[in-house]
Formats: sequence, C-alpha cells, structure tokens
Amino acid sequence: MDCDKYTEAIGYLHRSLDLKVELGGTKSIPDHKLAISKLNLAVAHLADEALQPALQLGREAVELGLREYKDGTTVALPRFAAATCLFRAGMIAEAVVIFEEVLRTKTSLFGNYRTPTRNALYAVAIAQNKLGKLNEAM
Repeated sequence: MDCDKYTEAIGYLHRSLDLKVELGGTKSIPDHKLAISKLNLAVAHLADEALQPALQLGREAVELGLREYKDGTTVALPRFAAATCLFRAGMIAEAVVIFEEVLRTKTSLFGNYRTPTRNALYAVAIAQNKLGKLNEAM
C-alpha cells in the first residue's frame, strides 16, 4: 500500500478507534485491541508525515499494551512502531533505547536467526549508525 492509501485511511481509522473507545467503556474491547487501533492510526499518520500525532498514538499504544500485558512481550510491535515514530521525528537516542528493548524481547522469543529478530537488529544498527556509533552498529 502506498502512502496515499494510508492518508485516505486516516478518517476510517479515527472512526474505528472512536467506536472501540466508546465500546471499551463497557470492557467489551480489551486494551490490546485499542492498542492495535492506535498503532494502525500512528502508522497512517507517519506515512502522512504527521509526526506529532504518530508519536502520541505510538506512546498510547505502548501504554495500553503494557497495562494489559506486564511482561512486555506482546507489545513489541507497538513499541517498534513507537520507536519508528521517534526515529522519523529525529529523536534517535530515544528510538535506540526502545529498538534495543524490542531486540531483547524478540531474541528471547525467537532466537537470533528469525525474521522478527533480524528486523529489530537492523533497526538498532540503522539508528546507531545515525548517531555516529559505527562500532555499535556493526
């Protein structure tokens, strides 16, 4: 899907999130479902170059996920998306911290040689490189 499609989806994603928030008051919508909706909206805003809403939604998604799952393993995807928003906003050092947390989680779940681990490792390396820390990036 190209960025134009993400931009078109923003209105629908807002409506979906609003409905889930309304239904969430009755506890029929679990927190992780709200987190995924916020994550989807954050990604759409990121594609639309709206970094501040993307950052806020990414943080909210992580908080919701952590509220439901204290171990943090199930919120690796929202954390990764939030770190991507930070990275795109130029907040590289903050992004590295989260990318490294995600990498530790992915490594513990999948080992060193699985696709989810590789993607997190690549993100850490790119962010470290941006910070000029070439030894850490290697």
